[in-house]
Amino acid sequence: MAYVSFSASQGLALCAVSWLLWRILKARLASSSLDNIRGPPSESFVAGNYGQLYHRQGWDFHRRLWAEYGSVVKVHAAFGTECLYVYDPATLNCLLSDATAVEQSGFIAATYRLLLGPGLMSARGDHHRRQRKTLNPVFSPRNLKEMLPVIYGVIHKLRDAMSAQLPTGTKELDMLQWTNRGALEVMGQAGLGYSFTALGENPSNDFARALKGLFPAMQRVGFLRTLTPFFIKLGPRTFRRRLAELVALPWKSARDLLAVVDTLDRKSREILDTSRRLLKQGDGALANREGRGRDLMTCLLKANEQAEDEDKLTDEEILGQVASFVLAGADSSAIALALIIQHLAERPDIQEKLRSEIVAAREGRDGDLSYEELVKLPYVDAVVKETLRLNPPPSQVSRQLCKDVVAPISSPITGKDGRLRKEVVIPKGTIVFIGILASNINPAVWGEDAAEWKPERWLAPPPSTLVDAHIPGVYSSLMTFVGGNRSCIGLKFAELELKAMLSVLLESFDFSTSGKDIVWNLATVRFPTVGVNGTKPELPLMVKPLKGKV
Repeated sequence: MAYVSFSASQGLALCAVSWLLWRILKARLASSSLDNIRGPPSESFVAGNYGQLYHRQGWDFHRRLWAEYGSVVKVHAAFGTECLYVYDPATLNCLLSDATAVEQSGFIAATYRLLLGPGLMSARGDHHRRQRKTLNPVFSPRNLKEMLPVIYGVIHKLRDAMSAQLPTGTKELDMLQWTNRGALEVMGQAGLGYSFTALGENPSNDFARALKGLFPAMQRVGFLRTLTPFFIKLGPRTFRRRLAELVALPWKSARDLLAVVDTLDRKSREILDTSRRLLKQGDGALANREGRGRDLMTCLLKANEQAEDEDKLTDEEILGQVASFVLAGADSSAIALALIIQHLAERPDIQEKLRSEIVAAREGRDGDLSYEELVKLPYVDAVVKETLRLNPPPSQVSRQLCKDVVAPISSPITGKDGRLRKEVVIPKGTIVFIGILASNINPAVWGEDAAEWKPERWLAPPPSTLVDAHIPGVYSSLMTFVGGNRSCIGLKFAELELKAMLSVLLESFDFSTSGKDIVWNLATVRFPTVGVNGTKPELPLMVKPLKGKV
C-alpha cells in the first residue's frame, strides 16, 4: 500500500511540475493582442494579481484600477497568464450578448463538477443550454407565487426566534447570524423541500455544516485546486476517487475536503430520493413535507418529466442541482438582506418610510401580502434595487472566451503606446473578470452620486447616460446578477425572498447601529466583520421589538 501511495503521489507531482513548466514557457515566450493594454504590475509571477483582486480589503486596489487604467484593464492570473478586467458597457455588451462568446472558465467548471456533480454550475456549452432550458420554467412567476407561503412560513419562524432573544426589549443581535439562518432555511424548504433546522437555539445539521465548509476546505488545499482540469480527465470516477484517497492519506486538508464532498453527495442523494418517492405517492404525501410540494426540486422533477427526450436531465444532472441550489442562493441572499438592514439602521428616516409603506399595504387585512401586492411596493423595490446596485454580494465574476473577439470600448482607453484605443482584440481562452461593482457605480453611467446609497433614484426616470449605456445586466441595468447565457437563473426567487423578509421583519423590529466599526470584506461573497482585522463574520446591530407585532 505504501508503494502504491508513493507512486501515485510521484505521478501527480510530475504532472504538476510539467504543467507548471508549460505555463511558465507559454507566459514568457508567447506574444498577445493584449500586450498593449495597460494594467497594474503583477504582484508576483506565481500569484499574478489574484492576491490583490481577492484580498479581503482589496477595495482600494479596485478603485485604483478604475481611476488609473479605465474600463478595460489588463491583469495577471497565476504564472503570468494575461487576463482582462472589464466594466465598459460596450465591451460587456459585445461579450455577453453573443451566447457563443464566453463561458464559465474551464477551471471553475471542472472544480464544481468534481465537488457537486454535473449540475448547472459546472455545465458548459450545449450541456448548460439544455439544463437551463429545463430549469427556466422552475423559476416561473407561477411557481414563485405558489412558493411564497412556504417562504413566509420560514420568515415567521425567523421572526419568532429573533423575538425570543429580546424578552426585555432592545438588545444587540448579530444580524448576519439571523439572516444566514433565515436564508438557509428558505433555500432548504422552498428550494429542496428539506429543513436544515436552522432557526433553532443551537442549529446543527451535517448538510448545513458541509455547505458552509466547502469553500474554506477548497481554500486550504491551495495549489492542488489548479490541477482540477487535469485531474478530471484521469479516467472514470472510481479511479479518480481512489487516487484522491491515496493523495489525501498524509494530508489533513485534502481529507477534510473529501469528507465535505462525501457529506454533500450523501445528503443530496437522500433529498432527491425522498422527493422522487413522495412525488410518486401524489400530492397528499407532498403536502406533509417541508415545501408542501411547491419547492424548486419538486418543480424540477415535474418539469423534467414533461420535457422533450432530448432536453431531459439525467439522474446525475438532477443530483448536481441539489447542493448547487443552496450554494448559489443562500449566502448571497443572506448577505443582501444583511446589507439592506444595515443601511436601514444607518438611515432611520428611510427605515420608517419603508415601514410605513409596508404597514399601509397591509392595512385592513390579516395575513401576509400577496405576491402581486409585494412585488408592486415601489419603495421596497427601490431599497432592494439600490442595495443590490451599491453592494452586489459578488463584486466580480470571471468568464472565459470561447473564441477570438473584437470588442468595442465605449470610453476609449490609452494603450501602452500612448494611443487611444476604441476596441480590444481578446484571444480565445482569455479569462475576463467582469467588474460588477465597477459597472454598478460607474459615475459616467449612474451620475456623480453613483457611490451613494439613494433609493429615491429608482423612483425617478433613469438618467440618459444609463439609458444610452445599454448595460447587458438582466436586472434593471445592474450587473449584480450578471447577464448573457450565464446570468443568475434564480434572481426573481432572490428578489421575492428579500421583499418578503422586509415585509415581515420591518413590521416586527426596529434596527439601529450598535456603535461598533463594521467593515465589509471582499470575497467571492462579501462579508462583514467588526474592525479591519476581525476574523469572525458578524453584523452586530441593535434590535428593538415593536409592540404588538411579535
